Amino acid sequence: MATPCSDQSKLRLAYFVTHPIQYQAPLLKRVSQELDIDLNVFSSFGLSIRGHVDRESGVRLKWDTPLLDGYEHEFLPVLGRLWKIPANPLWKSQLGTT
Repeated sequence: MATPCSDQSKLRLAYFVTHPIQYQAPLLKRVSQELDIDLNVFSSFGLSIRGHVDRESGVRLKWDTPLLDGYEHEFLPVLGRLWKIPANPLWKSQLGTT
């Protein structure tokens, strides 16, 4: 049986992803169960949670499996272009960095 680690000995892991992804959810849930890892998942938008209409097919898409269960997550605003995520000062403050 695993023994809990002190907060100081835990690995702090921040995972940045554009949106919750159905095939990553089980992996993130599994990683968050590790006693020596403090996982926080940051997303910029939740289309996959709310559902949306695919532009090409015109079909409404929404996953029927929970994408956020089992791990810590937070939606943060995007400033500027999406791929300049590390430059977002709000994200840096959430990580406790400067």
